[in-house]
Amino acid sequence: MSLVAFDFESEAIDTRPNYPPIPVGLAVYVDGEQPYYMAWGHPTANNCTFDHARRKFASILQQDHQFIAHNLPFDAAIVEERFELSFPWYNANDSMLQAFLLNPFGELSLKPLAEFYLGEAPTERDAVRDWLVANGVCRALDKSWGAHISKAPGDVVGPYAIGDVRKTMGLYKLFKDKIDQRSSKFHEASRRYTYTPGEDMSPEEAARTLR
Repeated sequence: MSLVAFDFESEAIDTRPNYPPIPVGLAVYVDGEQPYYMAWGHPTANNCTFDHARRKFASILQQDHQFIAHNLPFDAAIVEERFELSFPWYNANDSMLQAFLLNPFGELSLKPLAEFYLGEAPTERDAVRDWLVANGVCRALDKSWGAHISKAPGDVVGPYAIGDVRKTMGLYKLFKDKIDQRSSKFHEASRRYTYTPGEDMSPEEAARTLR
């Protein structure tokens, strides 16, 4: 079973009934292979059609993979409602949910998490924003510039989307190790506190072992 990180780029996000948004591209990263971006809905520099991307991803979904996304419900909704494909929820993980489990009061956005944990600066993001500003799509101080990503050329957005799936894959692996370690500590503390005669731990002592 391979890990597959995926990430859709789309038109501006709205509420239902206009949600999920119309996708314009899809980045896919099969662990151990080169990630790629399928662009079909950008104004220029597309490299495939919607139907080609849908067929390609349908073939990936039919394989025995474990799927990863950052904010999985968003991307899975596009799979199910825009691609009209069945999504294997039983074989899926969300790196945003992992971040929440590790620190419920901490950062949940992909780029800041990747910069903090992986040391990866969001250079691809800056390149897309710079193009949008330079071409008059949005202003330099516009905080909602991300709603206009679909208006940039496919070859400008491609590195951005590929960077996102690389970050998602890296965070997933790192967070999984951290969660597994905490789980092991929890089970060990629980076992000692509950079952070991003469070595019982107080709840406070058990909690300290999880830090």
